[in-house]
Amino acid sequence: MADIVGYDPSAYEWETAHEEAGDQIVFDTPGEDEYTGLYLGQEEITFTDPKGEEKTFTQLRFRDPEGLKTINAGYELKEAFKNIPENTLTRIRYMKDVRIQGQASPMKSFRVDTAKGAVKVTRRADSQEG
Repeated sequence: MADIVGYDPSAYEWETAHEEAGDQIVFDTPGEDEYTGLYLGQEEITFTDPKGEEKTFTQLRFRDPEGLKTINAGYELKEAFKNIPENTLTRIRYMKDVRIQGQASPMKSFRVDTAKGAVKVTRRADSQEG
């Protein structure tokens, strides 16, 4: 165990201000791959590529019983989640590939569902890990 520097952390009650990076969800097989999790929101990530160009992508964030998860969202998933509130239980199914003229790779097409009756899920503070 690492040495504790500063105040004794056991003397305080804690609220998480930032969480570690989630595991990446990868969809490989159309018609088979599916993910169900609690949607936590999205984040725009900006970086500089090896050529020195600034790039941006959107990452959707989720939580499930195994922890935090993320999906790098293309246009279709960004649009699908635009009006879904945070803390909504969602299911994402990779349905098919769609060929786009002029594009080398097909676009992945998804179906996104929200759970009826459990749309707004409240996370209890005492159920947080860490």
